[in-house]
Amino acid sequence: MLRRTGENLLDGQGQPVSRTDGADHALARGIPVQRGQRNSLVEQMVEVYRRSERLVVAIPPEGTRNRVTEWKTGFYYIAVGAEVPILMAYMDYPSKTAGFGPLFQPTGDIERDMREIRAFYQDKTGRHPGGKTGKAG
Repeated sequence: MLRRTGENLLDGQGQPVSRTDGADHALARGIPVQRGQRNSLVEQMVEVYRRSERLVVAIPPEGTRNRVTEWKTGFYYIAVGAEVPILMAYMDYPSKTAGFGPLFQPTGDIERDMREIRAFYQDKTGRHPGGKTGKAG
């Protein structure tokens, strides 16, 4: 269990990761995944979407710790399988700005869609430029 100043951030049961908004639900929850199961994380997340009335999942970008030459595509296949849009978000360190881009509805043509997604991030630079999100390599 992770802790910060005595508060639970996340436990293996998907309990609240943040404080509640005063209602009966938490603002954020962890989603437990079974890494040892035969089905993939993508399939598990698609199933979580299917069982959920409302669900927003944040997936951090590639290259935050090490330089990458290829983006992983799990986020894309989750969106395609769950039939949900991708909200592109960014933090551009040189300009000290952060924000949200457009909602992008994937078509299933990963090569075309990834070109469009990469184009959005082309002028965004992460904290460590060697791991720049917009360009691979």
